[in-house]
Amino acid sequence: MFTTIKFRNFKCLRDFTVHLRTTNVLVGPNNSGKSTILDAFRALASAHAFASRRNPTIISVGTETIEGYEIPVSKLPISLENIHSDYRTDEETSITFFLQNGNKLRLLFHDNSRCILQVESGAPHSSANISRPQSARFQRSAPWRRTSICSPTSTCNNGKARDARTACSETSGTAVNTNSPPFKG
Repeated sequence: MFTTIKFRNFKCLRDFTVHLRTTNVLVGPNNSGKSTILDAFRALASAHAFASRRNPTIISVGTETIEGYEIPVSKLPISLENIHSDYRTDEETSITFFLQNGNKLRLLFHDNSRCILQVESGAPHSSANISRPQSARFQRSAPWRRTSICSPTSTCNNGKARDARTACSETSGTAVNTNSPPFKG
């Protein structure tokens, strides 16, 4: 579950943080950022759909190199034109999603033409992975927990039986609840 979203230089949200609960209602006057917050979730959903089918790569950004997923502009449901607050292209433009389990997902926007998804695991020695479609033959590494959902009569790889609302963590062999959103907290 998402707990917080931090916006930095993103559209009308120059330096803004939203703390989330189970149910959230966005209210405010016109041009206050309600749609911008929804755009952030749309962009993250598209970035996740793209990244969940790939391995992270080393990406050059200016003089730095970072590990992440370069998201094609054509895959994003938002325009990257004028994405920086007050046209401040010299400052970092990012959206950071904080998850209940300590992980962070960061969308970085560079030069009005690049979007990079960076994933940071909050737990030391964690080997969480991106959720992948059931039909995927191989699952590639990334910092979201990898789970597989089986039939009501199946057993976890450690031999414990579980019901249809539970999945087995392939890395630890422990049962986890799957009633939460795609990014488990």
